[in-house]
Amino acid sequence: EEVNGGTLFLDEITGLDIKAQAKLLRVIEYGEFRRVGGNKTKRVNIRFIVSTNKNLKTEVESGKFRSDLYHRLTAFPIEMAPLRERKEDIPLLANYFLNKIVIDIHKEMPIISSDTMKYLMEYSYPGNIRELKNIIETMIILSTERVIGVEDLPLEIKMKSDTLENKTIIGLGPLKEILEKELYNLADVEKVVIATALQKTRWNKQETAKLLGIGRTTLYEKIRRYKLDQKG
Repeated sequence: EEVNGGTLFLDEITGLDIKAQAKLLRVIEYGEFRRVGGNKTKRVNIRFIVSTNKNLKTEVESGKFRSDLYHRLTAFPIEMAPLRERKEDIPLLANYFLNKIVIDIHKEMPIISSDTMKYLMEYSYPGNIRELKNIIETMIILSTERVIGVEDLPLEIKMKSDTLENKTIIGLGPLKEILEKELYNLADVEKVVIATALQKTRWNKQETAKLLGIGRTTLYEKIRRYKLDQKG
């Protein structure tokens, strides 16, 4: 009733069960419905826009979606490419969610570093835009700095980004070159990576931590653990 004369957007239309689909079809075809528990028919004039991430034809063939409702809803279909195919939209969406979430949780406005944005743009987002929103929200909540850095990214993004899938470790050279040093455990590999990063930045701890995508406290702890020395 509140949307009468306007447009109603229904997200994930395939989530409706068959009974609810029949009720929706009645509203679309006849412009009428009954309130829950009511016996009086109400009339409305509504334009419907619906979305789904599933193939509606397949849902119809499997009996999960009504064919008559399908034909009414697909009068003017619009296919939206997934986020992984619209990477140029990621910075716009990321900053939109950043602004919105910060206002909602009453937190000081941070900024997303350029390196962090590169990782965000390389990720494939199987959960599409919702996943990007959740990632931004998590980083905002967990970050304690004014700038959201690579260290604030979820581990799956660091591990699944195109950069890492191309078998290059943080720009320090191919993984093969490190493994060919006959290192047999993860600690040895990590020690080599950290030592190489320190040499690359001339032992600038802040730059090294940024390059490795870890916090400075973590870097200092690992330097002590592996007994790394600038002279050595």
